[in-house]
Amino acid sequence: MEGSILSSPRRPNFRHAPPPPANMDEPTADLICPECAEHSRVKHLFPCSLHPELRESDFVSSRDRGFLYEPILPRTGVRFIQFEDGPNVDEVRCSLVVKPLSEAPAYNALSYTWGDPTSTHTIICNGQPVEIRQNLFAALRQIRKDGRTELLWADALCINQAHNVEKSKQVKMMGSIYQGADLVIAYIGEKQETDAQAFALMSLITLRCGNPSIKDFTVQKFRSLSQLRLPPLEHPDWAALFRFLYRPYFFRIWIVQEILLAEWCIVQCGDLVVDRDILFGAAGAIETYHCISEVMHSHLPNASLRPDPAYAATQTSLSGVQDLWSSHLHLAPSVSSLWFLRGIKLLVDKPSLLELLNHTRLFNATEPRDKIFALVNLAGDINPSFVEGYINYDKPLADVQIDLAKYIIRHALSSSTLWLSYVDSAHHSEDLPSWVPDWTSDFRYTNSLGCTYYLFDEIPHVPVLQRVGLSNELYLIGQVFDTVGTIIHQMPYLAPTTANDIDGLIRNTREMEGWDDACWELATTLDPYPTGEHIFDAYWRTLIFNREERGVAAPADMKRAYSLWASVFGTFNEFADSVKRDAAAGSGGADPPKRSLWSWWEWLRGVFGLFWKLGTLQNQIKGAERFSSAFRTFSVGRKFFASKDGLMGWVPATACEGDVLCYFQECQLPFVLRRIEGKKYRLVGDAYLHGYMHERPPALEKVQMTYMSIW
Repeated sequence: MEGSILSSPRRPNFRHAPPPPANMDEPTADLICPECAEHSRVKHLFPCSLHPELRESDFVSSRDRGFLYEPILPRTGVRFIQFEDGPNVDEVRCSLVVKPLSEAPAYNALSYTWGDPTSTHTIICNGQPVEIRQNLFAALRQIRKDGRTELLWADALCINQAHNVEKSKQVKMMGSIYQGADLVIAYIGEKQETDAQAFALMSLITLRCGNPSIKDFTVQKFRSLSQLRLPPLEHPDWAALFRFLYRPYFFRIWIVQEILLAEWCIVQCGDLVVDRDILFGAAGAIETYHCISEVMHSHLPNASLRPDPAYAATQTSLSGVQDLWSSHLHLAPSVSSLWFLRGIKLLVDKPSLLELLNHTRLFNATEPRDKIFALVNLAGDINPSFVEGYINYDKPLADVQIDLAKYIIRHALSSSTLWLSYVDSAHHSEDLPSWVPDWTSDFRYTNSLGCTYYLFDEIPHVPVLQRVGLSNELYLIGQVFDTVGTIIHQMPYLAPTTANDIDGLIRNTREMEGWDDACWELATTLDPYPTGEHIFDAYWRTLIFNREERGVAAPADMKRAYSLWASVFGTFNEFADSVKRDAAAGSGGADPPKRSLWSWWEWLRGVFGLFWKLGTLQNQIKGAERFSSAFRTFSVGRKFFASKDGLMGWVPATACEGDVLCYFQECQLPFVLRRIEGKKYRLVGDAYLHGYMHERPPALEKVQMTYMSIW
């Protein structure tokens, strides 16, 4: 769970609290334990079993301590919010009632994001003023205005956030709470100016595209916006939808179980309401229809200017140049992740823990442990008895991650097949052994080869994992067979470039052209390639990990797509230089304005009418787009390299010349290790070796299996 949403128990803020009505009974002042009130916000009467050393004279009046909770709930007890009538619709008055969850009457559950801790409002709860954050206040006020009088569950009020023991117990029950609710209200936030447009467009997309299934995920559909009878690219409703899907709510880790487990769920902004299925329909269409994913990509968060409608084609073409190397680091497909996980849930009831962790790496949590705690109850391959002892907010964060990794490995779950490939040494806590993936990192991830590369092929066999030592070292059997030789360290494909940065766009096309030249020069030193392929074929296949965007094997016609992709960089640079020269000559030597790509083109139109020069570039980009999408699927977080024994491929960004390449026993996926001493290593990450992802190099026959430890 997130940090406490209520004000400090030491000094509750009554300054802005409305005075209690004259007819309200004064709350009884009990003598309570000062230690429990101070540190756990619990009302323990004398004597206190937790602090038996305190005398009755040490106890204090509850009236002096602000809002406090009753002692620990019964084992299956849950607090619910019960709204109270009042003359002022903008005021929230309520009480907390305790019910066993299995015997609770009809209730609703609230899903929301906590928001800014400094923006608060005061409500009256159990007759006492309580400060809560703005987002919760807005949700409670709207629910009351909507006339929803049922009991309500909302974590910030219903769980004592200052009491880790209670919080740990209640978090284990949250899945059952949301699953048992009559209605889950996904309150995105207060209504903003363009939300009505976003809601209308979501409904239209679902009407036109249906509700796509993840069974169709491997085949992206290429119907146009006009064929789908959707608004054109420049229509403001698309920007409204983009802004809506980027609301903070959609990046909160807890919404995964809150939305997926709900029997009935509505999505609400202020008084705007739409069914959850409409949201999922729009998310599925974004993933399935190429034209919709492209128009969403054109509305990146920092795109401050929109183009003139007359230049929609120009926008599409030039944002395509940007797409050639701008990775999914720019995009945050949290709604698409929810759609994908819901699809898995419909197929197999409960996803595996690894599927859940993988598809939620873009989600956020104020409390890092929640990146894992919010998911373990949803996993079909985790025993409930493990969860019972695992969720503990007093446990150090490193132990949370290590204990989970040990469980996966010791129980030989399907996840353990792929577990090691999720190590990202570039974004890895120093408190963790190198073989334990850091699921709490804020970095937007590098795609695991163990999962996505083998998505539609045979899954790599599980490594024979021997044991975990007393110092959390992992012992297993493997073969060290080669060494990392030359690495192309430049990574221009990671440069964050948008259509508003024309200078950055030009600079990065030049850097990409130089990077491709350097990689090709390195590849030519490996001719003839060990697989017997022509070196050019081996090279372009290596650039895209021999995969198309959706994970299927790259067909031969991707060769032409590569040629177009590589030629775009040179063509664009020549085009930009030509335009700048012509523009400077026509304006007496002055540089053209470059505040944004759109202002540059607007100026050029008025002075020269140079749009005809885009023709060749547009055609190249269209043909190269297929290769571009495949390239950026796996290249993020990796560098092109050649091994000392003549193989080419990709290694983690943190790999160094001299690191070793290894296969673990009965595992097809190669890994990069860094030797500490003797047979002790650190895991750097997984690797792509062209031609040897399904079979092993012939030289491996001469290498003996050896027992090694990973620290």
